[in-house]
Amino acid sequence: MSNKDELQTPETPEEEYTGILGDYQETEEETPAPEEAAPAEPAAEKPEKTRGKGGAIAGIAAAVVAIAALGGVGLWQMRSNPAKAPAGIVDPENDAAYTEHVGVSKDMMQYFYYDYIQMFRSYYGDEMLQYYGMDLSQSLRSQEGPNGDGSTWYDLIMSQAKANVGQELVLTEAGRAAGFELPESDRALIDEQFAALNLADYGEGMTEEAARQAMELNAYAAAYYNKVFEDMTFTDEEIESYYAEHESEYNTCGLCFFPLTYTDPSAEEETTEETAGEETDAQTTAAEETTEAETETVTEEETTEASDADAMTKEIAEDYVAQFKKAGSLEAFQKVGTEVLVKYQGYSEEEAAGYVQNYVRDDYTYVDGAELSEWAFGGAKVGDVYVVESEGSYYAYYLTREPGRDEKPTIDVRHILFAVSDYLDGDASEASDADMDAAFEKARADAQACLDEWKAGEATEESFGKLAEERTGDPGSANNGGLYSGVTEGQMVPTFNDWCFDPSRKTGDTDLVETDYGVHVMYFVGQGDPAWKTSIIEQLKNTTYTEWYAEQEALYTVTFNDEILNTVGD
Repeated sequence: MSNKDELQTPETPEEEYTGILGDYQETEEETPAPEEAAPAEPAAEKPEKTRGKGGAIAGIAAAVVAIAALGGVGLWQMRSNPAKAPAGIVDPENDAAYTEHVGVSKDMMQYFYYDYIQMFRSYYGDEMLQYYGMDLSQSLRSQEGPNGDGSTWYDLIMSQAKANVGQELVLTEAGRAAGFELPESDRALIDEQFAALNLADYGEGMTEEAARQAMELNAYAAAYYNKVFEDMTFTDEEIESYYAEHESEYNTCGLCFFPLTYTDPSAEEETTEETAGEETDAQTTAAEETTEAETETVTEEETTEASDADAMTKEIAEDYVAQFKKAGSLEAFQKVGTEVLVKYQGYSEEEAAGYVQNYVRDDYTYVDGAELSEWAFGGAKVGDVYVVESEGSYYAYYLTREPGRDEKPTIDVRHILFAVSDYLDGDASEASDADMDAAFEKARADAQACLDEWKAGEATEESFGKLAEERTGDPGSANNGGLYSGVTEGQMVPTFNDWCFDPSRKTGDTDLVETDYGVHVMYFVGQGDPAWKTSIIEQLKNTTYTEWYAEQEALYTVTFNDEILNTVGD
């Protein structure tokens, strides 16, 4: 069951590029309690997001790259023929880490350590890392980390590198026991990335041999991880049984929401009188300055919009609440909201009619103990209206769809990303508008040439997948032909999402789509399972994998040589 405080508000989620995973998805903001909910004044449109990777660091102190990220920034590999299971000479005295059949030398561990730093740089950007106290021009051993417990940035980076190496060693042993071989496409990708590798980024003394061995270890572990997931299947009976046991977690309902914020002059007067008696001379001066500023603001507002509206009082808000309650239909409910926007917010009829659509959402989830959730999921019928009152506001909710499974289909799509960052000399966050425009122009040209090349060839999904493995700048889908499957509406960034979920979209459709991250050559594979089923399958796979990995971890002991590890890094 969700741990959010309340049903989600209909505001647009913030977009976030999960560069570690190479995925495009949205992160939903936590929904405020009624007294913190969206104001009656419609929010201004969000400015266009700056092109390029990076963003705010969230939970960096606890950041652990999931094993799903093994195919991400910099492939990690091993000491032997990568086509077979990695198995080389294990040297317990000199290896930094090892299992029964696979050893990780000091130099390989140095690659893993610096690769994790490169991943941080790629995802967050140097400027953001400096903001959080990571100075890559100095030794990380002497720089206090973000945990606030006295540990250093070196401690954080090394602990994450060890965690990933440990997972890779376990997966490699499991793959070896299963007779798994690395796919040819992965070996080709290793060659490509190795050719582009700058050894200077991986510390003093890094050798080509150690880097290649480390890259092969990662590639094998990542490929076997993907195979384990791909091989998991569940019957319809198993899926339905899981749904029956967790129904409230997968049911959603539809709501139209509208806030009414009012002013209470009498309360303001009382506050002013109480405050006036306690003010010092300095406070009085400040109050006079504030009053002057407020007077100027009011004058500007009055001249900006010549509406016939006074400020909404509580009595007026209560009258609109009554109108919302007896609306009887979504159209009537939205008509009341439109009137409020026109009469009290200065919107035109056309603007208001369009804006009220922003307050309709079909994916509200149940929150245990939340008053609004208990109403929406507790027997309310389509057309029912629920009103929440808080200080200075009312919030009206109209039920547009009764709780049930989200039957909207997911989609499968392939893409080839021509990342704008690849056409810039430096960090995208520091590039000028002219440089960004020039980079996008080059990306468009290369993307169009790629699409033309595909059309001139076999022009099949398979041939598109091969091109994606060769050309894409998205590490999250490079190993599977640019494929994202089971994508739900709203999961991807807007322009990517809008193309995929266009009602006219058909299997085999192709096009170029631009996002903040570059130009995408698109190939629409088709529709998949409904959203509720996809979500349950994903949960079942995660649970099954966790149980399976715990069994493998018990079978294959990973040993770390701390004496060797302490000599790794700056």
